[in-house]
Amino acid sequence: MKEKELQLEDEKRRAKEELEKQMRSQLNEQQRQQQLREIDAKLQEIVPIIAETNTICREIGKEQIYYEPEIATEVKSDGTKVSKVIVKVYPDRTSREEFGEIPCD
Repeated sequence: MKEKELQLEDEKRRAKEELEKQMRSQLNEQQRQQQLREIDAKLQEIVPIIAETNTICREIGKEQIYYEPEIATEVKSDGTKVSKVIVKVYPDRTSREEFGEIPCD
């Protein structure tokens, strides 16, 4: 009888742990989807501005300067990923080795 009770309690504990794991996973996925929506909105806002800035640079004779949007993903110590939009500024359009970053928070 005690063995069945222990087995039943063990099964309940496992089921509870599995449910908690699924709920954490679902919450993480929802947070990730929210981040992606925010990034998409930010890109829709910033890409036309960057295109216009690059056009202005060409018109004023600074065609070597180039602006480009990028999504930077940071992995935190707890394993969660945080993505954000940044703008990379290249002083020389032909060389992608040297650049500056402008955060878009």
